[in-house]
Amino acid sequence: MTSSSLIETTFKITIDEFKKFLNIVKELVKMEDNFKLLFLEKGVLIYSIIAEKTGKINALKVFPISQQSLFMFYPKNLMLKMAFMDGKKFYDKMSFLINEKDNEDIEININHNKDIACMFGGKIKNLDIRATCIDEKIIRDLNHKMLTENLNAENAEISFKLRNDDLTKILKLSKLDNLSELISVKIEDGQIIFYEDQWNLTVSEIKETTKNGIYTMKKEYLKNITIDEKSESFQFSIFDTYIVAETKSYFMFCMELTD
Repeated sequence: MTSSSLIETTFKITIDEFKKFLNIVKELVKMEDNFKLLFLEKGVLIYSIIAEKTGKINALKVFPISQQSLFMFYPKNLMLKMAFMDGKKFYDKMSFLINEKDNEDIEININHNKDIACMFGGKIKNLDIRATCIDEKIIRDLNHKMLTENLNAENAEISFKLRNDDLTKILKLSKLDNLSELISVKIEDGQIIFYEDQWNLTVSEIKETTKNGIYTMKKEYLKNITIDEKSESFQFSIFDTYIVAETKSYFMFCMELTD
């Protein structure tokens, strides 16, 4: 991308909006240090993916955002892709902008060609912070149609509400056997039971299901579920080969189906 072919797009964002954006970045980089930001016709997607070289997705965390709620003054007709490596460093850099005492709007500057960004920057008063974008193809594209088809709880085999405090109990209990990387959830006669060899915890009951099964997942994925403090519970949906936790974000992770 030559400098002569670049376009500079500039828009304003409030300090509070920018904090919300950085909080999303902070949540994403807990799972994976690279993340992608897409401005699409139906809204904004911010996400991270853990994938194999074959293209198989092992885990995906995505925040679908209404453009009006976070990037109100971003040009509505501009569809743009930007990907970032070393998200922790991006978060640390951009945090300098919200440490300023004055509650001024931040000026965002994006250098890009038609639809791919190469530089993202923020400016407030006399401070200008920039971050270079990586090749956007390193992180695969998503779209709202794909998310609707694959993350919708209505399409799941089993879906139930998991209380936040039950997830906290599960994570604490999972430390009893720190040599095991796996944890299972059993559906038995409508009872939803999380368990390992040393413990089991019944968390819910689904009266209308006749399906029984055991589903096994990595403990590290459960640790990466983003809790929404404004809600007491979240939707936990089991699909054919993966699980989706729907909180402030959609968190999809693969699992192994046993007997």
